[in-house]
Amino acid sequence: MVGHQPNKVTLGPRILVVAASRAEGVELLPLVPDEVNVIRDLLAQATVVEEDDCMKNVVLAGLKDTSWAHFACHGKQHPIEPFKSYFSLQTQKETLSLLDLIKTALPRAELAVLSACQSAACGQSTQDEMIHIAAATLFAEFRGVVGTMWAIVDEDGPIIARRFYKYMFRNGPEAVDCRDSADGLAMAIRVLWRRNVPLDRWVNFVHFGIECIQDLRTWFIWKLHVSQLAVYKIEERLIRFPALEHMA
Repeated sequence: MVGHQPNKVTLGPRILVVAASRAEGVELLPLVPDEVNVIRDLLAQATVVEEDDCMKNVVLAGLKDTSWAHFACHGKQHPIEPFKSYFSLQTQKETLSLLDLIKTALPRAELAVLSACQSAACGQSTQDEMIHIAAATLFAEFRGVVGTMWAIVDEDGPIIARRFYKYMFRNGPEAVDCRDSADGLAMAIRVLWRRNVPLDRWVNFVHFGIECIQDLRTWFIWKLHVSQLAVYKIEERLIRFPALEHMA
């Protein structure tokens, strides 16, 4: 008899998970399998393309039939030619570039989670235009994108994934709404914040595209050291989390 798994979602959007923890020529990401297992445990309908199966043609084919995509891999922003920015897949030569995404028709696309380094970083020649991997994912017809501005701490990937997807499916698969993604990211970031991790770990995650359904009130503690004096300013801010519109 198969045990009942009440917390696992069996309906809802089609989800493609792209996981490359040991792409050739880049640093090993040892906790990517944990991040994938978190998603597998929560979402039975997730299709996972990982490691040796992470070929560009396989990923692009999967994206064409996907509503949501989750990338757990290295991302590289090209500082001069932004269209050459890419996700590292199976090998150093097997990559998914920004241009590949833009050129591919994705009729079902709704939400992309880019748990990859530098997915929302701008190059030297594109700071005004904001052409980065996350922006390109919007151009590729995804309505909302979660990205990162710099390298994430590997252990944060599974933490963010678990809280994010639990929030997104909190009311059951029939009630899933991709417009909840900004709020879902806010809830996930709070987990890191409450663990008192350094600021640069949780402020790294950003959201683009779909506006969040509701504004969130949160408390930020901003510590500033000036000439051996510690100045603490605690102020309630109304923000559209996680975009830090007001920092004092």
